Amino acid sequence: MSALDTEAPAWETSKENAAPRKKGRDVAKLNRAFGAAPDDDAAIRHHEAALSTEGDDPLQAFTTYAAYLEQHRPTDALAAFELRERCCRAFRDDERYKNDARYVQMWLDYADNLQDPDDLFKFMKKKKVGLQSAAFWCAWALRSEERGHVKNAAELYKKGLEKGALPTEMLTAKQAAFEARAVDRERNPPPPRPRPRGLTAQRPSRAPTQQPQSTPAASGTTPALEIFVDEGLRPVTAPVDDWPDFGSLRERAKENTRGPTPWTEAALSAPKTSAPTLASAAPPAFDVFVDDDCVAAPAPAPDAPTTLRD
Repeated sequence: MSALDTEAPAWETSKENAAPRKKGRDVAKLNRAFGAAPDDDAAIRHHEAALSTEGDDPLQAFTTYAAYLEQHRPTDALAAFELRERCCRAFRDDERYKNDARYVQMWLDYADNLQDPDDLFKFMKKKKVGLQSAAFWCAWALRSEERGHVKNAAELYKKGLEKGALPTEMLTAKQAAFEARAVDRERNPPPPRPRPRGLTAQRPSRAPTQQPQSTPAASGTTPALEIFVDEGLRPVTAPVDDWPDFGSLRERAKENTRGPTPWTEAALSAPKTSAPTLASAAPPAFDVFVDDDCVAAPAPAPDAPTTLRD
């Protein structure tokens, strides 16, 4: 057996560098991606150019590009994430793709990379993206269940059925599995978390404290104030989109970052300290009486010692 036959595939030695994917990956393509694969810059340029090409189905260029990145660049998770972000923002107001399975799945793949996608699901609902897709309601309900919001998850399954989301079989199957898990949690509740030892210690009993009695409310009632509204200043009711864009990851994190500045322009400012000053003595607020008879006379100076001569 040659050394080439005993050598481990490139996928086995580099699998920790690939981003996980629910649908799995093609091992042959992964081996080529991790091995001595040719430079794919030309393919990337081709896909980027296809995004700006006008056609009857511009969404297809994004889905093809995303599939290429997943299979040929499994370690570049940021590029795939930003591509999905661009796709979601590009067609958020396009009525053709509101319930397109490809577009809805692009949103759901984007949500899988967010730590808390609840706001994203709410934005999709506001934009009416995926309301007729069972995958949307199932994904939202599953993430709510994982965070412990069981009642909210049950309402989401119910809402999806009311909206007539398709396929119905998928939604009912996921709902049945959810209800089975809920029953199992009631029968086998998780063990309580151990409390800190300091909190479980018995405290000495104390005398019961008397709660202050609530004062009865005044019998009289204050009449409500009438607010004057000028009819001529009423705003004209018009449909206003108060949430036009979900924003990109860079825009949402902009407030937490500082722009780079040349280090030569930075200067350390010394703290400004003022020299301590002695406060002048304030004059007395009243005159002090002094008895002249009690003033002691100055003591006489002592006599010089006399010396004896021999």
